[in-house]
Amino acid sequence: MPFLRSADILKIDLSNQPFIARKQVENNPLFQCPTGTTLITRSGTIGRMAYMRSDMVDTAISQDVLKVVPDENKVRSGYLYAFLNCKYGLPIVTGGTFGSIIVHIEAENVAKLPVPRLSEIEDRVDELIQEAADLRSKADRFIKQAKDSFFMFTSNLSTNKKGPTFCVTKAGNLQKRMDAAFHDPVAEKIRSRVISGKHTSVGDLCEKVYLPGIFKRIHVEDIAHGAYYHSATSIFSIEPKPKAILSRKSNLYEDVLLIRGTILIQAFGQEDGLIGRVAWAGEHLHGAATTHMFVRVIPRSLEFAGYLFAYLASDAGYNQITKYPYGGSIPHLSAQQIENMPVPLLDDKLMEGIANIVNTAHSYRDQAIDCELEARTLIERTIEEGGR
Repeated sequence: MPFLRSADILKIDLSNQPFIARKQVENNPLFQCPTGTTLITRSGTIGRMAYMRSDMVDTAISQDVLKVVPDENKVRSGYLYAFLNCKYGLPIVTGGTFGSIIVHIEAENVAKLPVPRLSEIEDRVDELIQEAADLRSKADRFIKQAKDSFFMFTSNLSTNKKGPTFCVTKAGNLQKRMDAAFHDPVAEKIRSRVISGKHTSVGDLCEKVYLPGIFKRIHVEDIAHGAYYHSATSIFSIEPKPKAILSRKSNLYEDVLLIRGTILIQAFGQEDGLIGRVAWAGEHLHGAATTHMFVRVIPRSLEFAGYLFAYLASDAGYNQITKYPYGGSIPHLSAQQIENMPVPLLDDKLMEGIANIVNTAHSYRDQAIDCELEARTLIERTIEEGGR
């Protein structure tokens, strides 16, 4: 079953997790927890929280994550999560840490934390958190459905890249690229299937495909003088949170700004890591900035954006992308490689349907963030007003 480490509980996409034997989980039931549980990272980067959704139930969660399982007869699960994750709850959660190099939070300390009771406010907060969880679960199902639309290009092929792969290629093929990954037989078969039918290229569906250059980041304190700056980890999380404010005076400032509907492809990283993974710039990333380490794919319309995202994020697309990286210490890929990548053109109605469910899924994810923000704001405002 999928195994979630502390760094994984906030991921927007849980479909690429490593697996753990079910027998091992059965022998240690604390690996699992019910929906409504508040998950808290307890070591390293402490205090990051997620709400246990229905689509996370059949997973095993690392012992580096605290599981706060509420007694629903005493407190609403959504309210407890929202309070612990708001600006008044989070400091008392992280305030009980110990350790010098690697800090920790202990379950006993969290169990003793005070929780304010806010009468009918708790019910409304719980409704908002439950709605956010439901929206994210629906979005995950929609995205999976869209990606599965391209199964015909990977059927009967093993797309699992774990372990050694052996293939034979012509000597002439080695004149451009000699690294083995570029000649991956699975990727070659997928490409052959794609180009054997009606197809186009990523570039033909887009206004622009580019990779910003390396630039010096200048940070400021006032958002009026720049844009919120996100790391790669933030871009792939369920609620992107900026790490700083990027100054407008930064070189390449305009190039690293995001617009809604942009598809982001991680261009740097290690094999089986984030490299080649696809993200979407939604409403909450519109106008923000991010690291230069993403290829920006800007489709001509939202319809093309939804369809193109589904293909690039599918097993077929991912296996095509991950044949391109080159380099020794930190492999990377180029914008031109993505721009020239072939994309299948399916039946018009099917393409429209794929685009619609992808765009709906991303709308759900934006709405889920709005719900959580409203829930936390409601708690904070009520506390500040003295519980009225």
